[in-house]
Amino acid sequence: MGLLAVGTPLQWEDNIPYLEKVKQNGVTQLLKIMTRSNEVKGKPFLWGDELEYVLIDNKTNKITVNNDDILIKLNTDLEAECKQKDLVYHPEYAMLNPT
Repeated sequence: MGLLAVGTPLQWEDNIPYLEKVKQNGVTQLLKIMTRSNEVKGKPFLWGDELEYVLIDNKTNKITVNNDDILIKLNTDLEAECKQKDLVYHPEYAMLNPT
């Protein structure tokens, strides 16, 4: 994920023509990263490393964006490790679908 330094994000409706291409690129990128990272063992977290996650509502099988309980649990249950390794779990910025 890069920092948007120049320009502005598109509105949701303006993104629709690009969705399939973004999905395909995302899967390709994920597979390349997984292949390369499979060989890495015991590497410490560095500044800027990200953990991507998606929460699925088990009743509707849809992505849920209003459930930060997992972040609170990670930060409290792993408090000692977070302090020791200077880790913080927090949501990433994103524009939600207005519909």
